[in-house]
Amino acid sequence: MGIGLVVAATMAFAVSDLLTKLVVGEVNPFVIIWCRYITFASLTVPFLWRRPAVSLFETQNKGMQLARATGAFGSAVFFTSGLIWIPLADAAAIGFVSPLIVVVLSALFLGEKVTPAHALAALAGFCGVLLIIRPGSGQFGLSALFPVVSAFCWAIALITTRLMSTRESRRVTAAFTAVFGLIGSSLILPFVWVTPPAHTIPALIGLASIGTLGHVFTVAAYTYLPASRLAPLSYVQLLWVTGLSVVFMNVWPGLWSLIGMAMIVASGLYIATYRPKA
Repeated sequence: MGIGLVVAATMAFAVSDLLTKLVVGEVNPFVIIWCRYITFASLTVPFLWRRPAVSLFETQNKGMQLARATGAFGSAVFFTSGLIWIPLADAAAIGFVSPLIVVVLSALFLGEKVTPAHALAALAGFCGVLLIIRPGSGQFGLSALFPVVSAFCWAIALITTRLMSTRESRRVTAAFTAVFGLIGSSLILPFVWVTPPAHTIPALIGLASIGTLGHVFTVAAYTYLPASRLAPLSYVQLLWVTGLSVVFMNVWPGLWSLIGMAMIVASGLYIATYRPKA
């Protein structure tokens, strides 16, 4: 059940990303993000009132909650904006470098021990990103920085989540992130608002609803299996994204992009599953 739910979640996220790619050329990225967050908040906030009820501000780590919410918000902004120029499969692959960035940041700022094997795997993953971007090739230019910055922002969210995992309610963390993103995008919205074309409304509703469904499946999956068992399965999303891009957009990844994707996935799977012998 846990495996089935997490695979369903990756499919939901892939479909949501595909719909985002289809409309991002006609709809301002902040409008898309606002649609995502208002749907996400409508799901998570009511769960605060489930017994035992908790408050949104019932946290001992407001600074970390703000850091996590800011990282998640920044990741959404840069990823969505990057889809204007970057092919969906390439952007998704670069986004999956976040767990590798976590390895580096954890060693630099948290003092966590990183084995040589983990360091080499992280380096291989970064080389995979370089193969996709290919600096100097003129393929993406500065637009390639958008998914890279998005991955860094999400890495910050992952690290703060790890630091709070044993002390904070998951309900509070999810709701705090959703409300922060909703407030942030709502404050920006008046300055960038352009009424979306009528034909994009179904896609906006779909990407927000299906993306939220992915979060529901993810949370449910973690009640059946530990994170260490489920984390490697998240890379199935890259297969969905690539397949959907080919079927619905007729966009085929190039050879170098495919090699880069394989390196990122292999590195991430190795880091997620490798356990050094005592």
